[in-house]
Amino acid sequence: MKLYDFTRAPNPRRVRIFLAEKGITVPMEQIDLFIGANRTPEALGRNPYGGLPTCQPLIWKRVTSGRPLSTCTRISTKATL
Repeated sequence: MKLYDFTRAPNPRRVRIFLAEKGITVPMEQIDLFIGANRTPEALGRNPYGGLPTCQPLIWKRVTSGRPLSTCTRISTKATL
């Protein structure tokens, strides 16, 4: 999976902490909220609300839809599968 993140935002921090506690490493891409990078057409294609964190599942055994995950709870739940 690939995590779209902003280091100064609290919700992506929760996901980073969860992943660190579980020993899971994932590629991360920084999206700067201060310059509006979360409102670009590409970012809105991943998450129509423009929020972070957003996680793009690359390969998961039990996720078949391939749709991005955009809440801390869903990301944390699916990351452990």
